[in-house]
Amino acid sequence: MKPLGSIQETINSDAIIPITLLTTDEVFGDLEGLLQLLDDYDDVFTPDFGSVLVEKPGRGNGSAVDSLEDPSARQVYHLDVIVELSDDFAELPSGPYFLHGPNLHQAWRLYDDDVGAFAFGVIPDDANQPDDSLSLQGNSKSIAVPSRLYHPRPSLRKPLSGIRVSISDFTSLNGTGTALSSRAWASLYTTVSTTTSDYARKLIDLGAIIVGKTKTSQLGTGAEWVDEQAPWSVRGDGYQMLLGSSVGAAAGLAAYEWLQQSIGSDDNGISAQQGLYSIAPSLGSTSFDGIMKNPSYDKKRLFSRSLDDLLHMTTSFGIISPESHFPTTILYPVDLHAAMDESQQHLMAEFVSALEKLIGSKAENVNLGDIWAESRPIEAHGEEMQTYMKDISIATIFRESHSSRQHLNFFDATPNTEAIMILPCGTSDTRHRDDPTTPPTTSEGVTPEYLASILGAPHLAVPFAQLPYESRISERTEYQPVCVSIMGSRGSEVEMIRVVKQAFEKAHWRTQVTTGRYAFPLDKDSQAVNNEHRLLMLQSESLSDEL
Repeated sequence: MKPLGSIQETINSDAIIPITLLTTDEVFGDLEGLLQLLDDYDDVFTPDFGSVLVEKPGRGNGSAVDSLEDPSARQVYHLDVIVELSDDFAELPSGPYFLHGPNLHQAWRLYDDDVGAFAFGVIPDDANQPDDSLSLQGNSKSIAVPSRLYHPRPSLRKPLSGIRVSISDFTSLNGTGTALSSRAWASLYTTVSTTTSDYARKLIDLGAIIVGKTKTSQLGTGAEWVDEQAPWSVRGDGYQMLLGSSVGAAAGLAAYEWLQQSIGSDDNGISAQQGLYSIAPSLGSTSFDGIMKNPSYDKKRLFSRSLDDLLHMTTSFGIISPESHFPTTILYPVDLHAAMDESQQHLMAEFVSALEKLIGSKAENVNLGDIWAESRPIEAHGEEMQTYMKDISIATIFRESHSSRQHLNFFDATPNTEAIMILPCGTSDTRHRDDPTTPPTTSEGVTPEYLASILGAPHLAVPFAQLPYESRISERTEYQPVCVSIMGSRGSEVEMIRVVKQAFEKAHWRTQVTTGRYAFPLDKDSQAVNNEHRLLMLQSESLSDEL
């Protein structure tokens, strides 16, 4: 990175010294208390940074050296020249830096990517131009993160200020390459991108810190890991197979406390595997410029470890429609829930009950096939819904095709902006990465996984419980997250998240998950166990811990 300033004193030009930059007022105050506060708050700052101070001009007067109780304990330098800063900084923020000779540089911490979630980490070439990046590549990857002290608190103009975010390898970022987990692709497209996608630019403009690009399955296919090793799961026994194009985004967020948000592609199944909250906004609500996905079918998916963070990300992006309403109707499509086992059905009933208690009305059981039969389009020629739409997962990629438009006309004929639909999310099966890969299959007809994508509707995935299973890997009882998904009308993203959050708070259920082995902590004081079905519903003693 380019230097941010220099000190007045002359020192060895080859020296690299960790220092703490403080105002004169801060040095005159409770210095020891301040340094301890920085150490507690910031994961980049360590006590070694407090051994040498650099004083920057402040409102106080006098000599900082004379004010120190023990001047010999610390070396104090004085800031002389400051480079022209961006509009985000009225002055250099107090915090940890490095002196390289007399020049001042930001301090970034390197975290090992133990689960192999990242294609590579990125750092800005210039702290004042964060969209011009350098990629950190190699067989042993480290992800660099800046000090939390460099960025002001979130504001209306920059609501994501200082939030550490990862983006998918599909997304263009100036100064970085794209590999798509394919050696052939990487060898063919060797140049780095000279542009930043609209979505990444929006993240930066809102104040977010893009720390790296996460792995996708090979060329975005569901389960292909030929040239790259698949990311590891930290959940359960650590050997669970991860499927989908957003495996890196989800694996990293489930593993690393220092990562706060992840952006992937529309893949709600990985939310169930990793126990993460996520939402795929309505089709067309965000730009796909600079993203190697099909804008007619694919959607982005925002991953978070808490409903509060997911709500904040969604509202920060302006993904909200003035026509959206708080849900008053719960639809339960029985024909799309038929494949669930008894454990999932029991938990789904608990989830629906929590929503009913908040909304004040019972869920309506509906059968999409029966509704289709009552008002099927003329073009169906009397065929049942699943028969007519058996190739819909392929047809929707080509939305301009005749039959594709007909099914959209049917589903969009009478939109209900106050209704939400409860859908399954993932399965209760546990698959390990050493299990033989099953032959490729093609989904046919209307399925819970594809319905929201077919309609271009927002799709929310929510973990709310976990099921025990006996692992042949660890030879002990492990726990697998249980997830449910909700589909709403276009533009209802914010209201969907709010209704789930309020329902969970009313039921005293957790609204956030943890990193590591368990999505929810195994605390005997905060769980209710149904021994008949061996189900684990996790509840929190106090909502204050979740908010």
